[in-house]
Amino acid sequence: MATLIKYPDTDQFRHVVKQVTEMSTYAGKDEDGNAIYDPTLPKPVIRFTGTVKLHGTNAAVGLDDNGTWYQSREQIITPEKDNAGFAKWASERGDVFDGIMVQAVGSYDTSGDTTNYNTIILYGEWAGSGINSGCAIHQLPKAFYLFGAKLVDGINTRWLDVSKIRTDTTAGIYNIHNFRTETIDVDFSNPYLAQNRLVELTNEVENECPVAAKLGVSGIGEGWVWTAEYRGHHLLFKTKGEKHSVSKVKTIASVDVEKLATAAAFVDSTVTDERFNQALNCVFGIDGEPDIKQLGEVIKWVQQDILKEETDTIEANGLSIRNLGGPIALAVKSKFFSYMRETQ
Repeated sequence: MATLIKYPDTDQFRHVVKQVTEMSTYAGKDEDGNAIYDPTLPKPVIRFTGTVKLHGTNAAVGLDDNGTWYQSREQIITPEKDNAGFAKWASERGDVFDGIMVQAVGSYDTSGDTTNYNTIILYGEWAGSGINSGCAIHQLPKAFYLFGAKLVDGINTRWLDVSKIRTDTTAGIYNIHNFRTETIDVDFSNPYLAQNRLVELTNEVENECPVAAKLGVSGIGEGWVWTAEYRGHHLLFKTKGEKHSVSKVKTIASVDVEKLATAAAFVDSTVTDERFNQALNCVFGIDGEPDIKQLGEVIKWVQQDILKEETDTIEANGLSIRNLGGPIALAVKSKFFSYMRETQ
């Protein structure tokens, strides 16, 4: 039976700043086993590659000893139990995906690596008409935009370089690297220096999606995904414009957490329409009909997503995670009932 191999969460810039700072200044452990950090140790300059972030739904094709499987962000899917039709569509293009996998494996230099990988998975965005709304990409037919691949063997993983992989655009399969890409050097001794350029690039994509434009459609885009490797870690963060941010951020690509006056301000900032719509898609699927019986699952998803992305904001503002649960639930309920009234 296929096992879900989730694509990693895409962090905020501030989360990656913290991660790299801790890795580069780590100086061992004290006698109680607590980590020791030496702020005088040098911090790196890391080059990140940016690819256009599309407003679709995460999709993947995997292959292991038991055969091929398909998945959404949250679960294994099949042509019979699908997510926006991806599994059925991909199963009809098996030969094309097999060829992409062969290329991906061929990009990896196995010398010196004794790991016996038995699984490969291709990640991409399944985007187009009928999958979310509000961007230029939604005026185009559904297509798969490859952005990542990795080998897996139990707990061992190895990310592969997909930037040069040839895809079959006549089959509706694109390589996101064949559209506009950017690079930016982030000096982690002063990450603020990268902010202006990240904001500039993000605003450019929000004003005009480069992917849709190359495919003949004009309109807004979502933002960027930035990736790099550092000390064996796959670094990943996103920058999104105000129209697509899941939180009402004051600063794109913030290095520090936002300062909020009250718990109510925090809830208003984080229980946004974008996050609520993501919850609906994850709980009910792109094609599913919301059911009030699963309102508790929607609330739980939003609470967990906020906790995952905003714990540092909660702590920095002196808020209590326990006391935020109720207000978040009320805000989600309000959005859910409004949604139900508007769609009936």
